[in-house]
Amino acid sequence: MLRRSSAQTTAQPGPIPNIAAWRFPSSYASYAAIYRHRPVSTDFERGRPRVKHGDLAVLARTSRVFSVHALELLWETAALLNLLRHLPSDALEVRQVDEGYQTKYSMELLRPLRKSDFDRVFVHAARVKRLVADPGVADLSSTLRAARPWLSANGVFPMLQAVYWMHDTTGFGYIEYFLVPQLTDIFITQTSGNALAWLPTIARRCTRLEYITLLPRVGWREQAGPIISKCVRSWDAIKSLRTDIVDSAAFQYLSRCGKLRHLQLCDIPSALPSNENGAAFPSLETLYLDGEVKAPTRFLEWANGISLVDFTAECQPWTTADEVHGLFSAAQHGISHFSLKHFAFDDRYDSFDAANVHVHLIRSSSLRRLFCFTNLTSVSILSAVGVDMDDTTVTDMARSWPHIQRLELQSFYGTPVPRATLECLQAFPKYCPHLTSLILTAIDHSRA
Repeated sequence: MLRRSSAQTTAQPGPIPNIAAWRFPSSYASYAAIYRHRPVSTDFERGRPRVKHGDLAVLARTSRVFSVHALELLWETAALLNLLRHLPSDALEVRQVDEGYQTKYSMELLRPLRKSDFDRVFVHAARVKRLVADPGVADLSSTLRAARPWLSANGVFPMLQAVYWMHDTTGFGYIEYFLVPQLTDIFITQTSGNALAWLPTIARRCTRLEYITLLPRVGWREQAGPIISKCVRSWDAIKSLRTDIVDSAAFQYLSRCGKLRHLQLCDIPSALPSNENGAAFPSLETLYLDGEVKAPTRFLEWANGISLVDFTAECQPWTTADEVHGLFSAAQHGISHFSLKHFAFDDRYDSFDAANVHVHLIRSSSLRRLFCFTNLTSVSILSAVGVDMDDTTVTDMARSWPHIQRLELQSFYGTPVPRATLECLQAFPKYCPHLTSLILTAIDHSRA
């Protein structure tokens, strides 16, 4: 049984990039990566010290001077479960169900709900800016169904800016209670079935969306693509988009969006718009491509000196050395040499056949394609057998990246015959004064 209190006791306030810091059930921590490119709230990061959540709850209950401010912090980010817990105790019961390693809650109604039951809920709802609902953590379907006349009323969530909705087909429609006109962030992880039917309504009712995550459920990518693409073209304030794929029309629309800063896709359309004048994606800073290596390669070959700050290619297993060379060469052409600060390539491997080692060993000539990015502060290249480097390559790398702070060239199964020696490490204190983290697995430790 959950304890009830006059102040929420499970949500940690904080800027959106720090979702893992909120004191929600542990499964919410997995959503942290979704908004790793969300602009940081300097009010929290620098100007306002962090306060323990329990202290805020005590302050909200006991201090006349700070009660209002403490409640605002407590309820800026709220789990829907915590909000509905403030219905009267004689109206519902919250039960805890252990499902293996995860604890799940269910909310059972004990009597019909009345408007007066929502008095405390409305008080706290008026402070909520970010709302999280995950049926994997709490089954609220019966309560949400009964609460429709009151939660769907206008003005219940006057401050709401972001909705993180993890519902699938069952219960997805309850999102309508929270589709307020001022919404700027939406995060939907199970875009399938009923969810797809709701997307046009979301696009029509929430025209100010800026940060959008629409992830098709496994098996629904083909059906979801055209619907998501059509919705994307209706949002003119979009700053960040995370989805699997968009069609050619939506890709062209995004390439012309002057406000788009962050883009994450698994694949790109087979037909790309013309980019002869090199004016595509004028404000794009972060590009994250997760899928086969051909997607990021084609994108960068099509691009023309885009001023990216952060580029990540997380590729499917078994990317060959030739494919990596093509990707790094395309990066040299498609990304501005002066803007890029963070470069990451991750070739995921579950198993590896040692007989194919030289097919996957990244060549030093491929790595040298990245030496033109002289303002890099972090580089991460993770592959099956690493990079074939000698001392000269490592020294040239250190000389090319004087601002580097974090450097990771790592192999999952070890480089077969590393040619670089310990002597090459002398280049880093000489040329990289800002370096704080270094991982190089392709080093022969047996000789200097």
